[in-house]
Amino acid sequence: MPQLEPRFVAAFNRLYRPAESVVARPLEDFVGILPRPDRPPVESLPPVTVLRSVDLVNLTFRFVNLEVSADAAPHLARANPQSPAFLIVVFGPQHLLEQAFFDSAGPAFTDTSSSPPDVLPSSEAPAYPVKAILSGPSRLVFRVQDERIPYTENGLISALGRLSLSVVPHAETYSSLLTWEDVAQEFGAFRGRGRVVLAPQPWAENLPGAALTNLATYAGLQRMARQVEARFGAYSAVAAVTDRIGEVGDITQVTPVFRPGRRPRRRPPVPREPAGTETAIELPWRLQLSPHSGGAFAHSATEVEHAGRVELWHTRLGTRVESVPAQPGAPAEPGDAHPSVNETDPATKTVRAVWTREFDNPATPFESGKVTLPTESVGDLSTLPPFRASLSRRDRIQIVHLTSDARAPGMPVTWTPTPVTVNNLMLTALGGWLDSEVSFPRTNPFLTLQEWKHRVTLGRDHYVKVVYSGVLHPFGHRASLVKITERRVAEGDTHATLYQRIFVVVRQLERSFRASGTAVHDNRMPFRWVRILTESTPPLALPKTLYPGAGGEIFVPEIATREAIAGGVSPAGVTPFRFRMLASDVDNHLVEFEGPLVFIEESVFGGPVVAAAVNAANTAAGGGLAFPMRGQRIAYAPPGDPDDTTLVTESMVFDADLDATPAGRTGQNYILPVLRVATAAVPAMSAFTGQSAPLLLSYPDPYLQTAFTDPAKNGGEVFLQLALPTGAPAAAVTMEFNSQADRSGGFVSPSVDVTALARRVGPVGGDLGQLATNRANFNVGGMFGLDAAKLFGILPLAELLPTGSAGVLPKFVTQVVSTVTALQQAVGQAKDFATGQAQAFAAESAAVQQAVTDLATHAGTFLDAVTALAQPPHPEADFAGILGDLGTAAVSVRKALTDRSPALPLPRPVAEQTEALLSRLSQAADAAADVATLITGFYRGLAVPEVVNARLDWQTPLIDWPPAPGTKIFVPGGDKLLRLSSEVQAPLYGSDPTALVSCSLPPFDLRLMGSTHFITIRVAVMEFSVKPGHKPDVNVRLEGDGRGIEFAGPLGFVETLKSIIPFDGFSDPPFLDISTSGIRAGFDLAIPDLPMGIFALTNIHLGAELIVPFIGESLEFRFFFATRENPFRLQVAIFAGGGFFAITISPNGLKVIEAAFEFGAAVAMSFVVASGSLSVMAGIYFRLEITGTTQKVQLTGYFRARGEVDVLGLISACIELYLELSYIQEGENAKAIGKASISIEVSVCFLSFSVSVSCEKKFAGSTGDPTFLDMMGPYTDSRNRRLDPWQDYCQAFAAE
Repeated sequence: MPQLEPRFVAAFNRLYRPAESVVARPLEDFVGILPRPDRPPVESLPPVTVLRSVDLVNLTFRFVNLEVSADAAPHLARANPQSPAFLIVVFGPQHLLEQAFFDSAGPAFTDTSSSPPDVLPSSEAPAYPVKAILSGPSRLVFRVQDERIPYTENGLISALGRLSLSVVPHAETYSSLLTWEDVAQEFGAFRGRGRVVLAPQPWAENLPGAALTNLATYAGLQRMARQVEARFGAYSAVAAVTDRIGEVGDITQVTPVFRPGRRPRRRPPVPREPAGTETAIELPWRLQLSPHSGGAFAHSATEVEHAGRVELWHTRLGTRVESVPAQPGAPAEPGDAHPSVNETDPATKTVRAVWTREFDNPATPFESGKVTLPTESVGDLSTLPPFRASLSRRDRIQIVHLTSDARAPGMPVTWTPTPVTVNNLMLTALGGWLDSEVSFPRTNPFLTLQEWKHRVTLGRDHYVKVVYSGVLHPFGHRASLVKITERRVAEGDTHATLYQRIFVVVRQLERSFRASGTAVHDNRMPFRWVRILTESTPPLALPKTLYPGAGGEIFVPEIATREAIAGGVSPAGVTPFRFRMLASDVDNHLVEFEGPLVFIEESVFGGPVVAAAVNAANTAAGGGLAFPMRGQRIAYAPPGDPDDTTLVTESMVFDADLDATPAGRTGQNYILPVLRVATAAVPAMSAFTGQSAPLLLSYPDPYLQTAFTDPAKNGGEVFLQLALPTGAPAAAVTMEFNSQADRSGGFVSPSVDVTALARRVGPVGGDLGQLATNRANFNVGGMFGLDAAKLFGILPLAELLPTGSAGVLPKFVTQVVSTVTALQQAVGQAKDFATGQAQAFAAESAAVQQAVTDLATHAGTFLDAVTALAQPPHPEADFAGILGDLGTAAVSVRKALTDRSPALPLPRPVAEQTEALLSRLSQAADAAADVATLITGFYRGLAVPEVVNARLDWQTPLIDWPPAPGTKIFVPGGDKLLRLSSEVQAPLYGSDPTALVSCSLPPFDLRLMGSTHFITIRVAVMEFSVKPGHKPDVNVRLEGDGRGIEFAGPLGFVETLKSIIPFDGFSDPPFLDISTSGIRAGFDLAIPDLPMGIFALTNIHLGAELIVPFIGESLEFRFFFATRENPFRLQVAIFAGGGFFAITISPNGLKVIEAAFEFGAAVAMSFVVASGSLSVMAGIYFRLEITGTTQKVQLTGYFRARGEVDVLGLISACIELYLELSYIQEGENAKAIGKASISIEVSVCFLSFSVSVSCEKKFAGSTGDPTFLDMMGPYTDSRNRRLDPWQDYCQAFAAE
């Protein structure tokens, strides 16, 4: 290191000589270090007002610590050099606050069809003169150091452009200043009387050269620090020294006074009201602005004339720049030049809002680290004193905090207030000019202002824009509420009036979900991503707050209706604005929808009632805002099988929960959307039962907790539940098959009590808690109500199903998948069949067995090729060849199924379902080349056609019924499996769709009735299937060897007739009648007459019917011996009789039994000229009918006698006597009815006449017909009205 010259060393020794103390800069020279006194400044001279009428100068000058010299040319100078001196310039009011009027249409409103209405909905009509208030005075304060100011008009005005401004500490551009405590702590200073005094330090007389070199370097740093401080402030100077201190060598040998310490802490000043010796410009009203200390004002000291006109005197804000030498190239000396003002640099031409007079209000005081904002709403004038204006109280308070309060609440320690960029700031005697704008990049729940733009001309507002941050409920996108106050002349008006409009602008167009880290929120949101396509609303109507006192705006954005804006005759009003949105669900479906949103200002989330406010948003419009989905398909959970969690959705209602994400974490938007309820049609219910009405659905608790990740908590994979409008679980809805029982073969009407939807299964019911947490012991029968789900429409299906692991859930699945996905599913099902049912073809030919093996092999090859294609490097395979081989094998196996022999042990549903599957595969193989192109394109991301498939698949064991110990009515046999299959499949490629309905029951016995068996039906086969283009195929076959039907008990006599009844069954019955109401199969066997002398038995016939109804009723079996319309006849000599017998039974017992028998005698006599006859008959009829719990009994006995005579065919007479007595009981009502009649008919030649007399008498019991009092007495009707029929009857005949 080079050595210093001895003379230089001596100079430093003299400079740093020992001393008792070293006096540093005066305290007042530390900008922003010391708090200002609250007392007003003491003026050293009387105030002076400068008035100049030519250019309207009106300035009042005040003087602090200044005196007028006694020289020939008076001038102002500092009176006490040890105290600061100030020149204060007071201006009159610079702003006029005017009333603004809300406008819901905006300046773009035009209507050529009709004149605009005087007042639009949610608009305010201007009232002239408008209210207005002048602002307070403004002042510019300048520091006077050693300057000498001419004490003249021009001298005082000129001084304003040369002196430095005195501003409050928090007005500095670099607001992180040091307090004097920082200086004392870091540099060993302590506070003295009015000065910062450096502590005395020891001194070394003889210093080594290296130490002096380091000291010289350090002195250079000090010089640099002073230069930086002069331009950029004290903190920058200290920062510059601290950052470069490492370049200096060891100076500890010199003095510890200059020992560098740690980087000073940033202790920015707290905003306070400007003192009398600090600049304060009240522009706009009640808001005090101040430039930084480097600011300056440029103006002319004399009047300025242009073409004979004198411009208004004004002073313009700029930035002070360094002095310019008088001669170019010559060194600058004091007094050579005055500081100049730069008016074009936007980076330094800034101001800060340092105070607002709103802080003078005890309700809204200024508190360090805290913001107290008044309750306001744009839509409520009572919260906007003194009237609606361009800036509100909240606006002014927030502007101060955001532009000058470095300790504003919610802001990080490193945050720096943002100054206001000024394009133009001028002060005049007639009012100020202001063209300023500022954007605040950071907001929080305490300060929501994002932007402020203000344009003022001659003290009057022309355009003011204020922007507030917020979020859009329920999805939480960041948005801004824009309030624009603009002066314009409305159509039909002559006044330039301030009109105020508001908009909502979406700042965050996209937001992703399901990554909050909270399962209950992520799993309750069906959308992964939502983008709002509407970037901005039109001008909005006056907002209606949803929760007064929320701490900010919270409302549904509304706009004036078309009729209102156009001035039409329809009722004027407002309607919620509908935002357009695009979303992707959990299965990557794009969903486009629109609907209203709720704007919530960010400050609401910092208030004490945030939970109640968000709940008010959730319940907006009376029950929440619904988003119409217009039938779009939306996946509500990750699918297990393709499309098995997707529903056709009519509408969705979302709530919002408060986001528990820690503050500052990426992605926190205050609220998280959750689905409250969706209105959607369940495809399985509409496909198989015709119940297309949409249902209310919500997420159940097991899915919310773990989705499908934990089988112990959601083993049933339930993802939606039936819900109330509030989202709470609702009662079960019956999935009623009665209207389309043909889709289940008519034998089974599995009316399911649906309470939820499960993945891979579809609609489920029963105990959802058990299904979720204890699937192994789930009672499948609980899904079927005892009165809803019936086997044959009568046996409770719930009691026929096993419990526990043996129970199998029915699968109701509807899919909308691509043709490639459908082909993959079909090939997979074909492979499963070929491998799982290979043993079933053991008795078939070798060719068939080989075809089954080839089918499994080629299906596996196809699936392996598709799997490889879907993964890098995406190798292409010969799909056309693979499909050709697959189709060949499918054709062979399908033929074996179509021509299946009785030895092929496959239930009809399995065989027919596989047959349809193989048919689709063979059709796809016929177009192998085109299908191969589709497969390749699909895995390259190209769109391919979609197909719709609906499937009901259920294979479950049955148990004996009733399950209680005792006599059984239904006893299944064989494998005891009920098989039910119904599907509608779109073609895989071309051709027509296929449909199949197939149902089969295991062999079973029906033992009727109860403990007294009188008939046992043993069914060996009961199958039903429907194929397109074919009539329904019913196969009901009873057991052979005479065991199909056995009669016992009261019907034991029928067993003797078995030899003539064809009990080989109904597989090819004498008649088969299939109608929309059901299936009727049976026989009617006529027996030849049996004449034996005087004995004759004629008109004998036996019959039996099996009735399988599709709708409502139960399976019925009817046996009859003759019929009422066609009875048998028995005759013995002159005695004769006849009758019939019929019985109808159901699996639940006797339904109808009726019988009749008639007997009597007849005698006929004939003479030559006359003939006559006489007959006497008596009979009895009995009928018992049971409907539900009600039985109806009828017992009738009758007697009929008839006699007639005829003479030569000219005269005849006939007389008949008929007597009848019936007893009828229905439920608890019983009555006896007696009838009697006599008829006489006489004919003489061509004349005849007859007389008939009859009578009827009813005898009712205690529970018979209602009495007169019952019919005419007072009663209350269904609408809770008290009526009195007898009184009404009497009044109808009363005298008027």
